[in-house]
Amino acid sequence: MQPSGPFARSSNRRDSAPSKDDADDASTQKLGSFGRSSSSGLGASSPHGRWRSVEFFLMYCYTAYFYYQVVRHAVRLSDRYASLVRLWPASSSGLYPGWIAGRKVDLSDDQWRNFRGNLPILTVVMGMLCGLALLIRFGVTASGQSKDGSVGGVKRWGSGGGHVLAWYWLIASLAYVVYLHEASTLFLLAFAVANYVLVKQLGSFCASRGSSSSSKQGGATAIQWGWVFPGALWAWQCGSYVAIRAHDGFRFAHLPLVGGSLAFLDAHRGVFRWEICYNLLLLRMISFGLDYYWAARDAAAAAAAQGGLVRSPRGGAAAEAEPLLGSRGTGALTPSSTGSSFLEAHRAKCLQCRQGQECYTARQGVSLPLSVYSLPNYLAYLLFAPLYISGPIASFNAFTSQLDAPQKTMSAARVAVYAMRLAASFLLMELMMHFCYFQALAKSAGPWFSQASHTPGGRDLGSALWGQEAPGSLALGMSIVSYGVLNFMWLKFFLIWRYFRLWALVVGVETPENLPRCINNNYDIEGFWRGWHASYNKWIVRYLYVPLGGGKRKLVNVWVVFTFVALWHDLEWKLLWWAWLTSLLLAPEMIVKAIANLKAMQGFRRSWLYREACAMAGAINVLGLMAANLVGFVVGLDGVKGFLASFLSDPFLVLVTVFSMYVGVKLMLEIRESEARAKARQSVLGGEVAGERVKVEQGAPGRLDDKHGHQM
Repeated sequence: MQPSGPFARSSNRRDSAPSKDDADDASTQKLGSFGRSSSSGLGASSPHGRWRSVEFFLMYCYTAYFYYQVVRHAVRLSDRYASLVRLWPASSSGLYPGWIAGRKVDLSDDQWRNFRGNLPILTVVMGMLCGLALLIRFGVTASGQSKDGSVGGVKRWGSGGGHVLAWYWLIASLAYVVYLHEASTLFLLAFAVANYVLVKQLGSFCASRGSSSSSKQGGATAIQWGWVFPGALWAWQCGSYVAIRAHDGFRFAHLPLVGGSLAFLDAHRGVFRWEICYNLLLLRMISFGLDYYWAARDAAAAAAAQGGLVRSPRGGAAAEAEPLLGSRGTGALTPSSTGSSFLEAHRAKCLQCRQGQECYTARQGVSLPLSVYSLPNYLAYLLFAPLYISGPIASFNAFTSQLDAPQKTMSAARVAVYAMRLAASFLLMELMMHFCYFQALAKSAGPWFSQASHTPGGRDLGSALWGQEAPGSLALGMSIVSYGVLNFMWLKFFLIWRYFRLWALVVGVETPENLPRCINNNYDIEGFWRGWHASYNKWIVRYLYVPLGGGKRKLVNVWVVFTFVALWHDLEWKLLWWAWLTSLLLAPEMIVKAIANLKAMQGFRRSWLYREACAMAGAINVLGLMAANLVGFVVGLDGVKGFLASFLSDPFLVLVTVFSMYVGVKLMLEIRESEARAKARQSVLGGEVAGERVKVEQGAPGRLDDKHGHQM
């Protein structure tokens, strides 16, 4: 009997979740999953929807005028700020010499300034590392060592040259990490190895004991064992994170016994603080630990079912029954059936997989042989150079499977287009930073709005700039700056995440795409946070949200999840306020959506009034999102209080802002309808392709795709 419990994998809750192209289903219990968009059922009968209606033509005109005013006022404020900087040459204005039209560039954001400044050397390094990896993969393929290592295949991991690539990335990435952290790399490796030992020893023990208890005494004891290892792993990682933050990454001089003799190493801490990178390492270490634990427990359960004997998953009967590449371990008694049942169920939902391209969800949901959870593979996963600094985040299963069988979801041509679009986005950021100094303006306004009393004409940039604005102009200016800062933040993370994801794609590693939607195309809080850091959201769902109960305790779990997310970013009160404010805004949205999805509301959902109500509710949500993000990531709670006081003092501005958001949400709702129509057409075409594939498969029993060599 397969152990159950809070951290037991469920065939219909975690890994059988649909791909990003599938409609969300309640059984997946994904965070922020509420089925189709609130505009479902509202599409016009015309294949073009409402895009060509008079109503939407008027909204196009208003939207163009709105953005014209935003840019005009932003440039005006930026020019005034640049002129005032000359009067305070010693102040930290955040403006640097630019290269467009003789203007200065706003580099007041430390993260963006560092990334932009190091981009040339970073590109050279990544190009060298990834180029050599491609040569190695080509050499393995040309030598004939590479065979079918696909996710659906029965061949063991390594048949596609995964061992060679793992050792290469371990050595190359370790050299890269040593350059970044120098002597501090020893601290990083110490925590990584300690985590590996904990996972291998305690994880193996709990997996075998849980299976043994389940087979002998029933499920109650198994539930208790289901808590032991995951709880210990989470406690270890959270404790380590707090200790690392509290001690600022530790110092060699403070180490007991050997501190005095190693104090000289503190002068070689590198160019990048290792404790900053530990945030992502923590996620990867938990991913490795739980993926290994689930695979080990599945193997032990399979061994018990086949031979009535349970031994340690590292050897003996369990080792002989370890899952092949393709096994998932959902509670079934034989590894082969679990792999087949999961992939078949997933393929029925995922158009991408039906077309012969294993998606990220399929790779993540497939357990690997226990021998693959080795120290070299583990360290290669932790230190993988293209994703080491900022992600996106990938699970151990998904990453390691792609070392052996590179991703096929994006062809070389699509990756090239991806790179060109990224270059165009970099140019857009440069234009914005040269003409609209949103970040610098926000930083100057923070202290000004935090003051108990404002003194026009003060002796700092904020007072000189904002103190001379008329009340109405002040509120308008700060509204535009706040809106601009959120757009800057979105574009900054968009560029950073896509830059590193591009290099991962080049070497055959696909990760979830962060920020799949523009920030100006989000009208509900759930959808916004599902898409903002999408790879992190998938990690949260798999390793935290579902084990805590998922949708069964949704209203409670969102508070736990957002509190963890806030503390994971940093140990700051303003981030906790952001988390709790977001959770507070999310609760009524979830309740309203649950009511709207009732059968009794189906008639109302098809009415024009429902669409208008959705647009107004979306407008309020957008304003709430803006306020929460300003609290957590820009001016803090005190700064937002001053801004809101100024904003609410102008009723006309409040009315115009709400109406502008209302118009924007109506456009967003129609975009969702257009996507639904396009998806329906794609499903029809995909079904025709799948039908042709079935005809091919009928001539080769047991094979999923003869053309690509994917075997079941």
